[in-house]
Amino acid sequence: MTEEEYAKHKPYAGDAKPSMQRRRVGHDYTSRRMYLITMTIEGRRPLLGRLVGEAGAASPSPVRAACR
Repeated sequence: MTEEEYAKHKPYAGDAKPSMQRRRVGHDYTSRRMYLITMTIEGRRPLLGRLVGEAGAASPSPVRAACR
């Protein structure tokens, strides 16, 4: 993203806050949790792998969906 694109989108991001102020009030952050993290590489290049196969194929099938 160029400086111009960043400046154009910056007003929609809202005010910057220190990270501790972005936490939800009343949420227990000390317990164990699982988090799903989605990453998108610039230009949507398959840097981390490529999804191949068919999504509807059964599990033992050689054409089932997989990440390579």
